[in-house]
Amino acid sequence: LSLLWLLSLLLLLSLFSLLTLLSLLRYFLFALLFIGQSTRIIALIAIILPFIFVLLLTIFDFDKGWNWQTYDYIDFWTLTGFFRNLFFNGWHPIIPWLSFLLLGIILSRADLHSKQSHNKMIIIGAFMLIIAYILSAILAPFMLGEDVLLVGTEPVPPMPLYMLAGSGAAIFIIGLCLRLYSAGIDGFLKPFTITGKQALTLYIAHIIIGMGILEELNMLEGQSAQMAVFVASLFIFASIIYANIYLNFFKTGPIEWIMRKITS
Repeated sequence: LSLLWLLSLLLLLSLFSLLTLLSLLRYFLFALLFIGQSTRIIALIAIILPFIFVLLLTIFDFDKGWNWQTYDYIDFWTLTGFFRNLFFNGWHPIIPWLSFLLLGIILSRADLHSKQSHNKMIIIGAFMLIIAYILSAILAPFMLGEDVLLVGTEPVPPMPLYMLAGSGAAIFIIGLCLRLYSAGIDGFLKPFTITGKQALTLYIAHIIIGMGILEELNMLEGQSAQMAVFVASLFIFASIIYANIYLNFFKTGPIEWIMRKITS
């Protein structure tokens, strides 16, 4: 019965959910190009990409293809519109969002078992986050009109200071979590660490299952902040229960198992 329920749910997936899932795969494809590169080259590319995005803004119209009233991308199904959305002005364009993935590759090469590394991550991450907002606040008054977006920290459009703040926040939170775990606070964190072993599976699940259900219930848009927090908390709670039960029978999550089979 559970299998039939899952198949029925998958059949009800909207085109939006499928496209969102497929959009995730592009980063894995691009990551393959950098896995074998040195950390220095990866870091250099991660730093350059946000500034390439700024350069592209001077050449192309960021609003092209968008209806900002309905958030529809009008010419997505054309060749030009598809690649424009993919690389430049989609919700998570390759340029510059690929920098976040490259940062993840760099962090994966660090000694994440060392308390010294944890402390460095906390300090560096906090510094990056704070300096991004300070620079934005200092520079914004000198910008005229829409030029203020160049020093913004909003995700759309993703400017260099947003990328700096986002990267800093990620490094800080990861470092803090690792530090807490290494400090021996593992009893309380154990259910969460088990859940973290299925990060990729749950990320995809929140799109296919979570957002799929919300769309079928016509609750994907127009909800209050309180409802959004409630639904997100419900999914997190369900994910923790699922992951802790699942890993009593299997060593890795289903998507993680597939990834290991592909790469081994």
